[in-house]
Amino acid sequence: MNRASDRPDPPSYLFSRFIFFRLLGLVCLIAHLSLWSQIIGLIGEAGILPVGEYLDQVSDAWPGRAHLVVPTLFWLNASDTALHVACAAGTVLSLSLIAGLAHRLTILLLWINYLSLFQASQIFLGFQWDTLLLETLLFSWFIAPPGWRMGQGHAAPVSPIGRWAMWWLLLKLMFLSGITKLLSGDESWRDLTAMNYHYFTQPLPNAISWYFYQQPEWFHRFSTVGMYVAELGAPLLILAPRRLRHAGALFMFVLQLMIGLTGNYGFFNLLTCALCILLLDDQLIQRILGPNLFFHQTRSKPQQGFWSRGLVCGALILLLLLSGLKFMSEMTYTQNARQNPRWVTAAQNYANDYLMAWVAEQVFRRTDRFASVNGYGLFRVMTTTRPELVIELSASGVEWQELSFRYKPGDVQRRPGFVAPHMPRLDWQMWFAALEVPGSDRWLRAFFVRLLQKSPPVWNLLGEEIGEREIRFVRVTRYRYEFTSRAQRNRDGAWWRRQLLFRSPALDVDDLIR
Repeated sequence: MNRASDRPDPPSYLFSRFIFFRLLGLVCLIAHLSLWSQIIGLIGEAGILPVGEYLDQVSDAWPGRAHLVVPTLFWLNASDTALHVACAAGTVLSLSLIAGLAHRLTILLLWINYLSLFQASQIFLGFQWDTLLLETLLFSWFIAPPGWRMGQGHAAPVSPIGRWAMWWLLLKLMFLSGITKLLSGDESWRDLTAMNYHYFTQPLPNAISWYFYQQPEWFHRFSTVGMYVAELGAPLLILAPRRLRHAGALFMFVLQLMIGLTGNYGFFNLLTCALCILLLDDQLIQRILGPNLFFHQTRSKPQQGFWSRGLVCGALILLLLLSGLKFMSEMTYTQNARQNPRWVTAAQNYANDYLMAWVAEQVFRRTDRFASVNGYGLFRVMTTTRPELVIELSASGVEWQELSFRYKPGDVQRRPGFVAPHMPRLDWQMWFAALEVPGSDRWLRAFFVRLLQKSPPVWNLLGEEIGEREIRFVRVTRYRYEFTSRAQRNRDGAWWRRQLLFRSPALDVDDLIR
C-alpha cells in the first residue's frame, strides 16, 4: 500500500487569489472614481491646496532632490488636466485588474499611479486605508499570476512566501489595531466603555450608528470585547492550522461587516475583507461553491529562472523585514509608560534604544516617503466628545448663514447618511480640524479663502453653486455634538443635539492671507 498516495494534497489558493484580485481591482476602481469627483476642488489649480504650489515649495526646500523627497509623477505636469489623466488612468488600470489582464504590470502601474496621487494630495490622502491600499498593491505583486491575457497563468501555483507575506500584512493590520488600543493606555478601551462614545464621535456616522448608540450598556461592553477577539485573537489564528485559520477569517470578516454597517469608512472594509479571502483555501471554497471551479493548479516548472526567482524572493524578504520593524515601531510609538506594566515598557524601551531609534533615522526616513510599508493603529485613543466646526458666511458681517456640507453633521434635523464606499475627503478633514489636529489651521485658512473667492471647484465639493451670491466674511463656530435620545427624536425629529462652545470673529480675505 502506498502511504504517500493516501496523503491529502496540500491546500491550494487559486480561487481565493482569483477572488482577491477581482476585489482589489474593485477597491482601486472605487478609490480612483471617488477621488476623481473631488480632486480638482482639493488640489487643482483653483483648489484648496494646489499641487503645483506644493511641489514648488518642496522644490525650494530640497533643491536638486525634491523628486526623491516627494515621489510623484506630477513633477512632470501638475495641471488640472494631469490630475484628470491620473484618475482616468487609475480607473482603466482598475478595470484591467478586474478583467484579469496582465496582473503584474497592472499592479505595478496602479501602485505608481496611486502613490503619485497620494503624494500630490497631501493631507487629503493621508488616511490609513490609503497607505493600506499602497502596501496591499506592493505585496500582492508577489502572488500575482503570470501572463498577459485574461485567464492566462491562473493555474500557476500561488507563491508560498508571497501568500505568507499577504497573511502577515493582514495580521499586522488587525493585531496592531487591537494592541495599540491597550498600549495607548486609553481608559475607555481598558474599562470597555469605548463603544459608548464611538458611534457618535466617529468621523461620519450614519443612521444605523444612531440606533446602535441607543443600545444598553451591556451591549456596548459586549461589542468592545468582541472587537478585542477579532483584532487580537483572530489575527493570531492566521498562524494556526487551516480550520482555525478559517475561523479567524470569519471573525475578522464579521468585524469589518459591523464597522461598515455602522460607519462610513470608504473602501477600507472591502479592502480588509479582500485580504481575509486569501486565508480561505480552494478546498473550503469548493465545499461552499461546488467542485466545478474555473481552473486547477498545475505542476509545471516555474517560468522564472533561478536568479530571477532569487531576486524576487530576496526583495520580498527585505520588505517583510522592514514590515516587521514597522510592527515593532508602531507599538513602541504608541506605548504609554504610566499605564502599561513595567516589564512591557522596559522591553519596548530596550528595543527602541538599541534598534528602533537607529532604524527610524536611517531606514524609515528613506522608505516612508513611499508609504508602502506601514504601521497601523485605528482608533487607538477613543474620542469621548464630538467637537464640530460649523462654517458661517455673510455679506454684511451682521446676518450669517451656515454652510452646509454634503456629508458631515451640521443641521441637527438632517438624517446621517450612507456614504461608503465613496470617501469624501473634505468632510473627513473637517473632523480632524474640529479635534485641532496640528496642521489643520493651514488648510482651513486656504479653504476659507477659496470660499470667499467663489472658487467653483471648491464650492462643488459642498454640492452647491455660488452663483451671484455675495459673500465677504467667514467665521467658525465650534459646537459639541451628540446623538439625541429616543425620546427627543420622537419628540422633535432631531438626530443631533448641540451646544455652543466658541465663535470666531468675522474674517475677510485680507485677514486670511496675512
